[in-house]
Amino acid sequence: WTAHTSGGACWSDPVGCAAGGDAWARQVVLSMGLNLAVWLYSLRTLGSLGRSDSSIVDKLWSITPVLSCWHWLCSADRSSPGYPRLLLMTALCTAWGARLTANFARKGGFSGGEDYRWAVLRGWFCAGHDGRASPRWELFNLVFICQAQQLVILAFTSPAAAAMMATDVPINAIDLLAACGFVAALVGETVADEQMLAFQTEKYRRLRLGLSPHGTPFEHGFIRHGLWSLSRHPNYFCEVSMWWMFYAFSVGAGAGLANWTLPGPALLSCLFLAPRASLDVAEAISNAKYPGYLRHAATVSRFVPWPPRREGTPPLSWGDWMLVGWFALGLLITFTVDMEQVMISDPFTYASADPPAPVPWPPAACVDAIHWWGRTADKLVLARPVWFKVGIWLEIVVQAPCYALLLAGFSRSRRWVRLPSLIYATVLLTIMPIVMAEQVLGA
Repeated sequence: WTAHTSGGACWSDPVGCAAGGDAWARQVVLSMGLNLAVWLYSLRTLGSLGRSDSSIVDKLWSITPVLSCWHWLCSADRSSPGYPRLLLMTALCTAWGARLTANFARKGGFSGGEDYRWAVLRGWFCAGHDGRASPRWELFNLVFICQAQQLVILAFTSPAAAAMMATDVPINAIDLLAACGFVAALVGETVADEQMLAFQTEKYRRLRLGLSPHGTPFEHGFIRHGLWSLSRHPNYFCEVSMWWMFYAFSVGAGAGLANWTLPGPALLSCLFLAPRASLDVAEAISNAKYPGYLRHAATVSRFVPWPPRREGTPPLSWGDWMLVGWFALGLLITFTVDMEQVMISDPFTYASADPPAPVPWPPAACVDAIHWWGRTADKLVLARPVWFKVGIWLEIVVQAPCYALLLAGFSRSRRWVRLPSLIYATVLLTIMPIVMAEQVLGA
């Protein structure tokens, strides 16, 4: 932010940024001030409880991103071609915030007290202190919870600021794809939360009535149906996916495939997936509460929704996960990169046209990135001899379905995956030396 945006000026003149800077710089200053206020507010319980109360960040999680987006929307030029993109992003963020806030409220989040997971987290810092906070916890509360984590919230919302700055880039296919992905993830998170709330409500109703859970979906104590049969944390998966889709809007705004807003979704992913992050906390609690949870975890994906493995099937090794990632990446590259090389027969004619002729797929930003790569690193991408185009068509028609087949086989530890793996490896070892020889030795 310091190097690539106006936010850098705020370090030397925060008052000037808040009073007269552009909307992004002003939001940076406002967020830093809010972070300080949140920390001071969390200290109010030091005298009564002997520790700070970090639960205020839960109440702000679904509110501050919405306020930031509306701040940028109100500061944008309404007559600019890029304004509809920012309006769409603000509407999507508002829908996310309204739903999450309502869900938090009906579970009693605003009625006082704190989420039970905070006690578990404090336990990692306060062992031997009789439940009272240690200096390590107070330092963690100041540096990570009240400062770094709140800046992550600003970071994953920052693609809207990038959209505000891209006044001359009209809404395009990338924005529409991002919107569809965001809505799909929002629906998925809503369904997962509704399924969990219905399960917990009925479980505790039966406990109050003294009904036996034996033979019912409640006998294990934790939910195992619906989206929760495909992932142990489908709500977390949808939350992270939403903000990656939000990042895609910055790509559509012309900021580049990897731009200054990328730390937002990347750091949010770390908040959920890093060691001792949200997933580890949730898993530790479930392992301690439910005797059958480890057996459940052996068959159901931890994060990414996926058909459950057969009971007794060993968990995927790191090598298996690398292969799953390889085939997933192969599918993505086939239909967003390599497919362009048969959709545009002559890239030089395309580049010289003003404006370039519309291409149904892939999006213009992907086309520009591919042509840049061809000009700077891989001349074969732009030369496109006939044999090369035939290879691309074979990739689309033959290899892509093979990627999907191998992805399903390796992710579910199926023995039948061995034969198609050998066939795929043989084809790859046959084709790649030809392509590499042409790139290194060709004219």
